[in-house]
Parts: sequence; C-alpha cells; structure tokens
Amino acid sequence: MSAKLSRIAALMLFVWTPLPVRADKIDTEHLFAFTIGADTGEVGEKEIEGQTDGRFGKRDGSYSALSQTLSADFNSVQNFRMEVSGTSIYHDISGVSGLDDRRRGGWQSLSLDLRYRLLDRKHALFGLLIDAEPRWGRIDETTGEPVGQYGIDLAIAIDKELIPNRVVAAFNALYAPDVFRSRETGITFHESTLGSRQL
Repeated sequence: MSAKLSRIAALMLFVWTPLPVRADKIDTEHLFAFTIGADTGEVGEKEIEGQTDGRFGKRDGSYSALSQTLSADFNSVQNFRMEVSGTSIYHDISGVSGLDDRRRGGWQSLSLDLRYRLLDRKHALFGLLIDAEPRWGRIDETTGEPVGQYGIDLAIAIDKELIPNRVVAAFNALYAPDVFRSRETGITFHESTLGSRQL
C-alpha cells in the first residue's frame, strides 16, 4: 500500500511542479474545438483561416459532401473581433433513400461573426464574451437542395483559468433560430436550437 501511495505522491508532484520552460498566456480564442472562449485576440491582429469538412456514407446508396470554408478575421478595437466567412460545397449523392440524386457544387453560405468581450479574466473572476453570427445559405449542407436559409447563432461564453497558464474551463450558452425555404418546392420551415457546450 505504501508503494502505491509513493507512486501517487510522485505523480502529484510531477503534475504540480512547474516545468522549466517559459509559459505564455493562454489564448482561448482558438483553444477549443466547438466551445469558444472569451478571448478576442490582440488589437491589429488579422488572420485568414481555412477549414475542410466531409460527410460520407448513408445506409443505402452512395453519399459524399465536401465543404471548404475560408475565413478572415480582424481585431480593429480592444475586446472586439469580427470574422467574415464564405463556404463552398460539393455533393455526390446517388441512390440514397429520401434524398434526390445530385452531383454538383457551388457557393453554400456567407456569415459574419461578431464577438465582444465584456469581462477579461485577467482582471475579473472569469472571462465573459457575447457572440452573434448571422448567416445566409443557398445550398442545404446535407441534401444539396437549393434553399434560402437565414439564421443567427447567439452565444454567451464564459471561461476561467483553473491553473494559471495551464488549465482553462469554458462554458457556452447557445441559441440558434433558422428559417429554411426550399427553392424547389417553395416549402418554408422554422427551426431553433437551444443548448450549451462546455470544456
């Protein structure tokens, strides 16, 4: 039993002992996958980012959808970040139940992401940010159907450093209303999502 306690003590000592390297401050703007942090970047920062997504396979038939997003973001003033994104998509669908056969691509959507930090965790107990991302789409990402899609993603992001410059926890509250109108059938439907993400 004492050997086991010795190993646990050694592990705890290893985890809590500072490493002999310089630790930069944590930037939660790009730290998480789907959860956003409260950082907005430095004033004057400009970035261009690309992201590729793929969806493959259905229960029957042949299905693939590839999308490419290109984003440019700017930090023109303290605590504020603006990002403009455009997405193109290509569908190759054949013999899938419930979906029309399609083999085509095009511009899918445009969006504008506006983030404003209300509290900086360096000067408060936690970081707090509000995020609004209005979007417009013209091709449904799953079916490839021509649509008129309008929506907005609204989020409140909270983050806190649990161990300075090492461990950060984050929580997002989300609300996303959408309106879809099929350009083929003329059918319109509304959808909204309420949820949360944490890390």
